[in-house]
Amino acid sequence: MFANRAYQKGGEPAHHDPTNEMKHADCLIERILFAAAILASEEEHIDRLNVRCELIRSAGLQKKRQLQLGWCLPGGRSAAANIAFVTYGTPAPQDPLDADAIAAALRAAHAPVSLAVVATCGSTNAELLVRAAAGAPSGTALACETQTAGRGRRGRAWIAPTGGSLAFSLLWRMPRAGAALAGLSLAAGVACIRALEHCGVHGVALKWPNDIVHGGSKLGGILVEAVPGADGSAIVCGVGVNTRLSGDAREAIGQPSTDVATLAAAPPSRTALLAALLVELAAAMERFAADGFAAFRDAWLARHAYQGETVRVVLADERCVDGRAVGLAEDGALLVEHAGRIERFHSGDVSLRPAA
Repeated sequence: MFANRAYQKGGEPAHHDPTNEMKHADCLIERILFAAAILASEEEHIDRLNVRCELIRSAGLQKKRQLQLGWCLPGGRSAAANIAFVTYGTPAPQDPLDADAIAAALRAAHAPVSLAVVATCGSTNAELLVRAAAGAPSGTALACETQTAGRGRRGRAWIAPTGGSLAFSLLWRMPRAGAALAGLSLAAGVACIRALEHCGVHGVALKWPNDIVHGGSKLGGILVEAVPGADGSAIVCGVGVNTRLSGDAREAIGQPSTDVATLAAAPPSRTALLAALLVELAAAMERFAADGFAAFRDAWLARHAYQGETVRVVLADERCVDGRAVGLAEDGALLVEHAGRIERFHSGDVSLRPAA
């Protein structure tokens, strides 16, 4: 893709295409270069500045570009330069979150959640952990339109393209700690599935321990982090859901992925989906605080993507165990039948995939 610009001395850009798919970032580039051209021409160092902008590669939020600059200097002399650079600016989301509408939905559902929506942040989980340490109350939630340093399980990066996903976290102060929190991320998965089904997204399942999937493609993920305290734990539950992925975003994610727009006959707005997710997650947190994972175990198994299937468990040291997924233990450990016995696996040690 090319965008050509010619700046005459003291004049406006000779050409501007407002339909360019990168118009937001291009506009910023134009303004900077136009200002530079005006200043330079006033000093009579440059008579004309020609700009050629080429999109070299696009992947998720990262846009790598190359500028080809040409100067017409006094006396007929000319000069040129090529500049390669990376920008992280993205167009405004086409389906922006409406914080007021979400707050109204939360009040209507009597969900004890207070949501803040920000334009950008590094990681909603990391930010809420800081707020939790500063005394933020239970039910504090944070969503952002652009998340630049999202985190998944085991330190993996989470790609959340602007306007094409939901990235949010919920803080909950739980009167439980240590082993009593086992299975909480699985309970959150059940809550997310219920919200998606309520919004018309059907056929989704849970891949142990924390993925939301459809077929062999990933729709979303959950990351639960806990900070122990004197009276229990501060829980931060982060959720990412793909709502409408571009081809570039799918390439950046690097694994089979799907989105709400593909799966729902009438896709909900991001606002409606986030409200439903927060309502279900708040209810799940309250139920878990009272009854633990036992209250969610049957519902999770009913949505287990690989229940009864032959699976491969990949351990942290890359050793593999093949067997049949036969269920979940009371603490949320995966139960796999292998070599005539039942083995237990915990989320911190393993990944799960269908056996080859």
